[in-house]
Amino acid sequence: MFDEDVSGTVHISDKDYIYPLNGSDGIMIEAHVKAQHLAKLMDILKNSDVALEEDDDYINNGYSYYYKNGSKKMKLQLAEWGIGDNTYKIQITIITEPTD
Repeated sequence: MFDEDVSGTVHISDKDYIYPLNGSDGIMIEAHVKAQHLAKLMDILKNSDVALEEDDDYINNGYSYYYKNGSKKMKLQLAEWGIGDNTYKIQITIITEPTD
């Protein structure tokens, strides 16, 4: 999806950006991209060995799932929406041991 390795760094340019938000209960990543990627991300998840349990929460423009990371319960939310001029926002949120 991204043309360069961004592990451990944040690259900001006038075209696209990746914005990580770390918190004590999880992480949220937002990215502005020039093409839609949600369907591709869902295909990757569905073809992985991660056992996803669909969450009943309604997520605007996306999906919400529970899964296990070892013995920890995790929540994954994926959303994507247009923000104009063929630009889209992808939001990936991972919550560690959700209480809801």
